Amino acid sequence: MQFNVSAEELLDACKEVKRVISENTILPVLRCFLMEIKDGKMELIGNNLESGMRTVIGVTGQDSGKAAVPAKMFLEFLRNVKDEQLAIEIDQSRFSLTLSTGTGKFTITGDNPEEFPMLPEIEGGNQVVLPAHLLKHFIETTLFAASKDEETNRALAGINIEFQDQGINFVATDAHRLILYSTKEISGTTGTFQPTSFILPRKSATILKDILPSDEATNVTLTFNDKYAFFQFGDTLFYSQLVDAAFPDYKQIIPDSYPNYLVASKEQLLTALKRVSLFANRTTQAVVFELSTEPKLIAEDIDFSNRAEEKLMATYQGEPMNVTFNAPFLEEAIKNFPTDELRIEFASVDHPVMIYPAQEIENRKALVMIMPVGS
Repeated sequence: MQFNVSAEELLDACKEVKRVISENTILPVLRCFLMEIKDGKMELIGNNLESGMRTVIGVTGQDSGKAAVPAKMFLEFLRNVKDEQLAIEIDQSRFSLTLSTGTGKFTITGDNPEEFPMLPEIEGGNQVVLPAHLLKHFIETTLFAASKDEETNRALAGINIEFQDQGINFVATDAHRLILYSTKEISGTTGTFQPTSFILPRKSATILKDILPSDEATNVTLTFNDKYAFFQFGDTLFYSQLVDAAFPDYKQIIPDSYPNYLVASKEQLLTALKRVSLFANRTTQAVVFELSTEPKLIAEDIDFSNRAEEKLMATYQGEPMNVTFNAPFLEEAIKNFPTDELRIEFASVDHPVMIYPAQEIENRKALVMIMPVGS
């Protein structure tokens, strides 16, 4: 069978689908793109058995057929073809593709497409439609706090997405820090579901945030049950297995409020933290908030006689205290916080510290809880 396709359009589709393909698999066919051609369209599919993706592009030709082509090699070839029309011939008996450009002919041998595991299908379940750019924003904001350790505590290695009567909560924690970002109402959200939740694995959330469009016109149809979540937008479908574990009851550990608080600009605080942390001990990476009427940020490395002390462009109300943090953990929490002005609340030197917006966000709620060093 033969067909023609834009090399540029095929390259864009392959770059997206390649995100779900792993070279470290015992099944050679899972290192392949699956191409299915029918009725002038090509479905391009990738699958790693934990997540997968399918997208559709147009082709010229009415033949039908399919092929499994090595993803890494095929993608590198397309990167070097540039703006050309490709003529592709599939030999289904030899599992090979012959690619013809204006100046050359190239044959790639693949695997048996019949051995490629198809994407799962979902029956029943909950369904909701929401703006793609908002889903992308919520994932980007919360992903940093999800645990990278999938072996010790699988329940923390992802984002807990909770659907309630009047909104959606996105929660992530690695036991050292926790972020809750929620919305009471999202304009454009539709769907009917019972209050429920699922844990989207960290790896899948990372892929999803990268492929979701940022424009405000695109919606995502999210369909999920207790095993899978499917995200459909435009001609692209992304699926993920869900974490089969119970997310901890985080609401019990979130305090109402603390009496001591620092109000600061996110940008100015980040800049000061980056400067001061350069002088911190390389092992502990500890920085200290010296909280008083003139709050400071301090770091010291006794081994190399390095020390930094910087006054913060911030206001502090409360009892004087010194609170120590791991600098990279604190920097990530501040950098990903969704507002430009922060209110950081302290109870004591060994209690969790709470970060809130300095001003309320309409229809949204955001907080970060982070543990000081030594608590």
